[in-house]
Amino acid sequence: MRNLTVRFGAVTAVDAVTLDVADGSVLALLGPSGCGKSTLLRAVAGIEPPASGSVLWDDVDLARIPLHRRRFGLMFQDGVLFPHRTVAGNVGYGLRGRPDAPDRVAELLEMVGLAGYQDRRVATLSGGEAQRVALARALAPRPLLLLLDEPLASLDRALRDQLLVDLKEVLAATGTTAIFVTHDQGEAFAVADRIALMRSGRIVQTGAPQEVWQAPQDAEAARFLGCGVVIPGWVEDAGGPCVTRTMVGAVPGRAEQVGLRPAALVVDPAGTIAATVLTAVPGPERQVLTVRVDARVAGGETAAHDAVLAETAFPAVADTGSTLEVGQGVRLRFDPSQAARIGPRAMCDPAAAHVPDPVTDLAAEVVVAGAGTVGGLLLVARRTSPPDLAGRWELPGGKVDPGESETSALARELAEELGIVADAKAALELFIDVARQWKQAGRLRDYSAWARECRARKKDLRYLRKTHYDTVPLKPQRVYQCMNNAFDRDTCYVSTIGLSQIAGGQFLHVFKPRHWINAGQAGPLGWTLPAALGVRVADPQRKIVALSGDYDFQFLIEELAVGAQFQLPYIHIVVNNSYLGLIRQSQRGFAMDYCVQLAFENVNSPEVQGYGMDHVKVAEGLGCKAIRVHGQNEIAPAIRQAEAWMEQYKVPVVIEVILERVTNIAMGTEIDNVTEFEELATDKSDAPTALALLN
Repeated sequence: MRNLTVRFGAVTAVDAVTLDVADGSVLALLGPSGCGKSTLLRAVAGIEPPASGSVLWDDVDLARIPLHRRRFGLMFQDGVLFPHRTVAGNVGYGLRGRPDAPDRVAELLEMVGLAGYQDRRVATLSGGEAQRVALARALAPRPLLLLLDEPLASLDRALRDQLLVDLKEVLAATGTTAIFVTHDQGEAFAVADRIALMRSGRIVQTGAPQEVWQAPQDAEAARFLGCGVVIPGWVEDAGGPCVTRTMVGAVPGRAEQVGLRPAALVVDPAGTIAATVLTAVPGPERQVLTVRVDARVAGGETAAHDAVLAETAFPAVADTGSTLEVGQGVRLRFDPSQAARIGPRAMCDPAAAHVPDPVTDLAAEVVVAGAGTVGGLLLVARRTSPPDLAGRWELPGGKVDPGESETSALARELAEELGIVADAKAALELFIDVARQWKQAGRLRDYSAWARECRARKKDLRYLRKTHYDTVPLKPQRVYQCMNNAFDRDTCYVSTIGLSQIAGGQFLHVFKPRHWINAGQAGPLGWTLPAALGVRVADPQRKIVALSGDYDFQFLIEELAVGAQFQLPYIHIVVNNSYLGLIRQSQRGFAMDYCVQLAFENVNSPEVQGYGMDHVKVAEGLGCKAIRVHGQNEIAPAIRQAEAWMEQYKVPVVIEVILERVTNIAMGTEIDNVTEFEELATDKSDAPTALALLN
């Protein structure tokens, strides 16, 4: 849903609602009667036309798709069963004409606990049984989305509780994506993976059930979620975890206000809070009270707090069998698990935190965790052990000079005071300065002869790696040779992991600073694609070429849709050998080839010839363009086509190059212990794009 609005005349029932529902999850629309939640559900179904905004499924706008073609299932409060049909006739209504209908009906009836009910008339069913049939009918066609509008509201409490358990199990077992409308917070929290709290046609809060329960957005939301009383809080921090204190007790974390549910104050002879009973109502499980708290015992921080205590009737509970009477004095204990933090939640203000002395408080195990600026002072975060941040201390003499940005001041002070440099250029300049000092002092060894030898070896054909192969499937070295010929000196390469990153670093040409964007490690699987999008956002004019192996590309392939949605064009070269190449090569030392093959016969795409996933179809399905090439003569035309498509469609373009299955890339444990797996060049024609041969 994107800015979805529904109006009835001058009344706005749904006001600019934006919500996402994750695949396979259950979202509960929770709110009081009349807040617009059922209207929102009907708009999603296609029953109510929106005044503005859109309903999308997999990024497809459903505005022109009628209700019966959306493949959404609906289940209402009263079930709406067909009285003239049997149970099987109702459940199988959406399966008419399908040969598997009887089996599907039997499967669903067993799932909802009504096995063998096929021939029963609906008039003979109890209320709970009728709702189970309605649920089975809604699930029968395997809907993309199940919409449930107060489906349990008409049932008694015991039956409703049982059906809640069954409903959650059925939705989980079928993997059904669902929106569950209810005014009952117990239902919402029992069934949903995520809660959207609705009020006056607007979504006021979304989050996981426990998050919404423990931290309502505002006082009105807290009251709807069972907090009978809302009282002010004040944040305290003594160098440890942040807490919010109230007149009756403390809750962890930061809050502007604290909401108290009935069980937050419990009658307990050992309690520290003195109170007087104002009302007492017996119940089947406990006695429900309202009490007046004694300010002197509760310890109100100010006269204003004392006034709140004097004017507030607090909810409280007593154990079953208690016979407390109005006017009776009691002792209470505070249960923070029954309190809710209200208002913006954040970490405690670093400026208000305990600031230890950098000399006397520094323990041996303390490590620097980060740095930042607070109030014009440069601070370094320090901790004794993760994850607790013990405090911060000021850098010696650290300050932001007039006219200096905080970022540049931080970099300068870290370098001057601690010798920490976080910029590659500055680090290299620092190394050179130290080297000059050492040379002046006679401490620097003379490496000039070794440097001359290295330059000579780089130009010696005996040390050049061969790239000019004509075999099909292609060797990756020939792909990089073709890329060197096709892309100019302005090209910026992005590559983050695997043999493709290592080989790209060995063979590709990079002529400008910040035009080789890589991770330099083996950890960030899948980062190449979002990194390329980030480079495009940072520099809309740059010529960007990403380089991935097949699994790096697959790992975050869905990010292609981001590039299509926000029109972030770039070229993505995918060198596909259908292997986890770097791990496979690492396993060679153990004579292993374990769980690293990605090849399989794709029944939907025989054209991939056993290389598994059809990257071209997936890329196209995500809104991008894609080309598959098998031979070296196809690469340059594919690149020209990709550049034309980028200009025309403003989307990422994938060029998949099919490689031979196994190629080992030169590497070793030390710079003087590199293993060459492939033949070296014997003349210039073997390595025509080698840097050593360029003028």
